[in-house]
Amino acid sequence: MRNSLVICQWYVARALSGVRKQFPDARLYHYMDDILVAASTQEELLRIQPRLLDALHAHGLQVAPEKVQQQPPWKYLGVKILERTIQHQEVQFVHSVKTLNDVQKLIGVITWLRPYLGLTDTQLSPVYDLLKGDPDLKSPRTLTPEARQVLEEVQQAVSARQVYRIDLSVDVTVFVTTPDSHPTGHITYHLPSHKLLQVAKSTQISLRPKNSQESVQGPTVFTDGSGKTGKAIVTWKDGSEWQVLKAPQEGSAQLVELRAAVMAFERFSQEPFNLVTDSAYVADIAQRLGHSVLKEVSNPALFHLLKTLWCAIQARVHPFYVLHVRSHTNLPGFVAEGNVRADRLANPAWVAPQPDSLTQAKASHVFFHQNAHTLQKQFQLTATEARGIVESCDDCHALAPPLQAGVNPRGLRALELWQTDVTQIAEFGWLKYVHVMVDTFSSAMWASAHTGEKARNVIAHWRQAFAVLGIPSAVKTNNGPAYASQQVWQFLQLWGVSHKFGIAHSPTGQAIVEHAHGTLKWVLQKQKWGMQGETPHSRLEKALYTINHLTVQQNSNNPVILNHHLSLQASDEAHQPRAKV
Repeated sequence: MRNSLVICQWYVARALSGVRKQFPDARLYHYMDDILVAASTQEELLRIQPRLLDALHAHGLQVAPEKVQQQPPWKYLGVKILERTIQHQEVQFVHSVKTLNDVQKLIGVITWLRPYLGLTDTQLSPVYDLLKGDPDLKSPRTLTPEARQVLEEVQQAVSARQVYRIDLSVDVTVFVTTPDSHPTGHITYHLPSHKLLQVAKSTQISLRPKNSQESVQGPTVFTDGSGKTGKAIVTWKDGSEWQVLKAPQEGSAQLVELRAAVMAFERFSQEPFNLVTDSAYVADIAQRLGHSVLKEVSNPALFHLLKTLWCAIQARVHPFYVLHVRSHTNLPGFVAEGNVRADRLANPAWVAPQPDSLTQAKASHVFFHQNAHTLQKQFQLTATEARGIVESCDDCHALAPPLQAGVNPRGLRALELWQTDVTQIAEFGWLKYVHVMVDTFSSAMWASAHTGEKARNVIAHWRQAFAVLGIPSAVKTNNGPAYASQQVWQFLQLWGVSHKFGIAHSPTGQAIVEHAHGTLKWVLQKQKWGMQGETPHSRLEKALYTINHLTVQQNSNNPVILNHHLSLQASDEAHQPRAKV
């Protein structure tokens, strides 16, 4: 126990556990080998004492009779407990400070007393300043007059500080005061000696929130900012005319948008208003800052804006409402119109799309249903604008994209390895057997609808694929009857194509073409309502054009078909026809 404080605490608690169960209404506190016992009556306390001594003796613990305190004052853990009050034991400070080590010991005692005294860092700073300088513990130090004054104040605070026993018949009140450095809480029965607080005894006071949870009767103000241009924009509609405030602000986009919010609060300081912003950062700060304590931050520009906004909110008399909206949603209505107007005023002209390019992108997507990345590259849109077009499309929004193709072995260049398989599309009727081929390097795809999945259908499909994409070095299939037939083997031999089979009864061996099935069906479903009455061949041709020519993968800037042909150009070997003669 002498070597481990944890074991000591645990062992004494184990010795007291039986007494605690026997006297549940009593209070037994212990810290290491110091035990404090409290009960509601003196008679109960006298019954507890022999049981407590017996329990300690049973666990091999000895109690010195001279250390048993039965009459006040009781001294426990540095405090002196009287019948009605609790005081801290007297502490003598060593004023003969000569070295840094002496200062460290002195501050250690003060730090131990500080929770009881309510002293702030500002008050104790003359003593803390003695820690600065030479870090050697033996380096000389001398108490300054200011430090001596602080020690006298601490000594007086120790002598005067005491707490009284709780009176359960009186209500407890919590006060928060704001001294020099940080807020301080007080739990007390008595109001501080302030005239305004004395009025609170007979007056019920409640804070009226300035941040309204519902829109207020007043102008609707739109703010935005751009880190690229450094423009902070505030715009609102006055009658039939749009008004604009502009101001420069260096820094990140968040700083510029925060500057725009500050401008709005300063411009509409004498009336209620509704603030609309597409910045979640600004909306969150504006809603919370009024009830927050501002702390200095390392970024001077940010601290200046936060302080200015905090002061503007604190000085307000009229309420305000903050609304956060998503940008580039293409929704109708006044709020969306104002947000778009603020966004266009803040962003540079060269970032915006060329005339009618956004309209052209929307029209193209209605017809082909490209993904957002392709729209961004094809029409030079921003990523947000492209995502907005796709998200606003009912056909695309209702369908989840297919899963990734996995990590099947792929070719190192175009036409090195193909995967092929058959999927069924019931709505194609008697042409429901759709044969699909995909190049494992470029993801270029070919599909054709047939009346079956026999060898003659497989060969017809491959002839079309060879004509469109070229002749591959190898084709990988499953081991179905058609692919394993003599007729297919002779066809591939004639064209000089190697034939590989996947693992029997294992769908993962054909994961890339299985993913291609999902991609094809996904595009067909999105284009379905624009192709009513068309033949299966027409629907497949449009879907294949979208997949090959209008799909830009995430790791590329080119369409799939362009990557396919660029790979053929860059290939070292000449891709001559492999047909046998």
